[in-house]
Amino acid sequence: MQHRIFFGGCERTKVFDDHLHEQLKKIERFLESEPSPRIIEVNVHFHANRSLYEVRIRVKTRNYDCFAEHDGTDYYAQINEVVDRIYTQLRNQNQKINQQHKRGCDKECRSHAAEEALLYDIIEDGEE
Repeated sequence: MQHRIFFGGCERTKVFDDHLHEQLKKIERFLESEPSPRIIEVNVHFHANRSLYEVRIRVKTRNYDCFAEHDGTDYYAQINEVVDRIYTQLRNQNQKINQQHKRGCDKECRSHAAEEALLYDIIEDGEE
């Protein structure tokens, strides 16, 4: 999993990093089975004149592309809110994908699944 974390207008501290990484673990657990590349971009910008933190997160994988942003005066609350929004989007997109598979996919989806099954059989045969 690739993380890109940017801080602007404020100093990046260990306390901020620890809280951010603790919250991102929820997203990482959701994406464990997702094939690479898995990219999580986090932008935190502090507006000193308004004492406002602006937090943006984007998650980009082969199956998901989610974006959320939120701003407010409390860094920790903003991180929690944005991570919750991303997690909700990921869950909703996952439900849509699962419903599509249950209804029946188009030919491309079925052929892709067949290729993966064939590849999986080849890998297993080679391991034995």
